[in-house]
Amino acid sequence: MDSTSTPYSQNTDAVYWKNGQQVVLAKNADVTGIVVSDSDVYVSGGSTNGVGAVYWKNGKMVTLAQNAYVPYATGIAVSGNDVYASGFLTNPNGTGYSTAAIYWKNGKMVTLAQNAYVPYATGIAVSGNDVYVSGSINADTAVYWKNGQQIMLSNNNSVYTSYATSIAVSGNDVYVAGYLQNSNVFGSSVPVYWKNGKMVMLAPGNSIYYK
Repeated sequence: MDSTSTPYSQNTDAVYWKNGQQVVLAKNADVTGIVVSDSDVYVSGGSTNGVGAVYWKNGKMVTLAQNAYVPYATGIAVSGNDVYASGFLTNPNGTGYSTAAIYWKNGKMVTLAQNAYVPYATGIAVSGNDVYVSGSINADTAVYWKNGQQIMLSNNNSVYTSYATSIAVSGNDVYVAGYLQNSNVFGSSVPVYWKNGKMVMLAPGNSIYYK
C-alpha cells in the first residue's frame, strides 16, 4: 500500500463470495481480508459511515476502533480463540498519510511504529505465539514486524521503492508479497515476494506493470 491509498471507498458494498454466491456484509463499506477458522468466517474491513476499523464474524460486525485518527483494518488472522487484525491510523488533517502502523488482538490495539516514519501495516499472520505483520515505513520501504520487532526487506539495490502487501508463515519460513515501484513512472510497479528476506521477482526486472 502506498501513501496515497485509501482502503475504504464511498458508495460500495462490503461483500464476499462462498462457492460463487455473494454474501453482503454492509452498505458503504469495504473488505480488505478474509480468513476461515473451523466453520466461522472472519472478514476485515471498514465503514465510510464513521464506524472506522471493523471485522465481521459470520456477518456480525465488531468495531475495532473509531476515533479522530481514522483507523483502517487491512487484514485478519485467527489463532484458536484469538482474532488479530492489521491496520493503521491516518492523519486527521485529511492528508491520508499514516501516523501509526498497528494491529489489534481481540480488540486491543498494539502499536508497531508511528509518527515520522509514515508506517503502514498491510497484512497479518500468526504462527504459534508469534505475530507477523507486513507493511512499510517512510512510505517507500517494505518491512515486516515479528512480535513487534521490525525487519527490513531488501529491494536488491534497485532504484525502485518497495511495498509489502501481505504475509504468510509456513514452518520457519516467512513469505511477504509486495511490489517495487518506479518513482519516475507514475503508477508503475513490478510484482515481487520475499522468502526469509530474500526478494524474488515475479516478472522481468525491466517490465513495468500499470495498475
